Amino acid sequence: MFSMKTLQENQPINWTGAVRHSLLWLFADFTEQVYENPNFKPTPENPKGVVIYCIHGTADRVSAFSLIASRIQNSLPTSVSRIRLVKFNFLSRAVGNGIEVFVSQLEDEIEKNGDEYVVLGGHSRGGLIAAEYAVNRSPEDKVKVLGVFTICSPFYGSGLALKPISLYSKSVHQMRKESVYLKDLVAKIVNSSIRFFYISAEKDSIVSPEDTYVKEKYHSRIMLERHAHLSIMSSHKLLPHLLNYLNEMTSHLNIVIDMKKDEIKHDEVLLNEDETPSHLLELYYEIDMLISEFKQEYYILKSNHKIEVLEILRRVILDFIDNKQYVEQWKDVAIDKFIKDFLQHHNFYEQTDATKFVHQAVNSVASLFKYEIQNPEVF
Repeated sequence: MFSMKTLQENQPINWTGAVRHSLLWLFADFTEQVYENPNFKPTPENPKGVVIYCIHGTADRVSAFSLIASRIQNSLPTSVSRIRLVKFNFLSRAVGNGIEVFVSQLEDEIEKNGDEYVVLGGHSRGGLIAAEYAVNRSPEDKVKVLGVFTICSPFYGSGLALKPISLYSKSVHQMRKESVYLKDLVAKIVNSSIRFFYISAEKDSIVSPEDTYVKEKYHSRIMLERHAHLSIMSSHKLLPHLLNYLNEMTSHLNIVIDMKKDEIKHDEVLLNEDETPSHLLELYYEIDMLISEFKQEYYILKSNHKIEVLEILRRVILDFIDNKQYVEQWKDVAIDKFIKDFLQHHNFYEQTDATKFVHQAVNSVASLFKYEIQNPEVF
């Protein structure tokens, strides 16, 4: 006699899940859906919170993410304010537009809502739209993409992107195997600093699991057994993985905000190069350049440590510049002694966390000043 558990374990969920997905599609409306986080806690630095944008695939509707959104709604990180299920213009879909048109609509939607920190998620073609939008962001853009998660997205194409559909739909044409568009997108992903989380389905007959993630660049990847291209969107097993990813992505928000605050303060600093001693200017600009370089890779832990050390040292240099009585006193002090004295003065040796990040950063930070350090244990 079969128990309920046995029945669940043996049901063909790749088919039953697809039927459920189709029923949701059949009765879905044509409006954007928003799921508010009841546990959201706004902060002065981030009053609007992180917004998760979920993007459906080809011929699908906003209902594609409705089960996922409703199930994780009450378990979201407190820094997340809401989940938005993106609706695209019906006419743009009916005429077979390319992916870039949907990227533009997504951009307009985020701008209209005034959201600043976002996580993007997409199913199938929706993952390509999310990725394309994310990798085209520059550090100066108002919108900051904290991460991207994709579900069964054809980064290396789909075997079903064939004629005659590919002749009618530009986006389907772009999702062909070996397409120029996909090669260009993959190259952008490899060179980006965005954290990608790829989700695949073992029995996906539309997009091969091996084609759903960029092998040269991924933060993490999971593959759900027994599921197919549509059924995965109703899988309970997907939820804990997704929530872990969201928690990890939003945990980096404070780092991004701190960097932004520091940039604002730094923009207000005006240096009088005619009055500032050359040795201080050289060191200041060198530190400034390094901070800018490392901020492009803020997702790497060890770079965060380097940035913190460099920003502290930059502030000290500014103090020296503002307080001219220290200039002559510091002029002949070697860089290794300066760093050592500074760290000792701030009791960094006695602070466990500070000592840890300083030790991790020492070799790179010290050598990047282009000075020879006689004592490698200076930190």
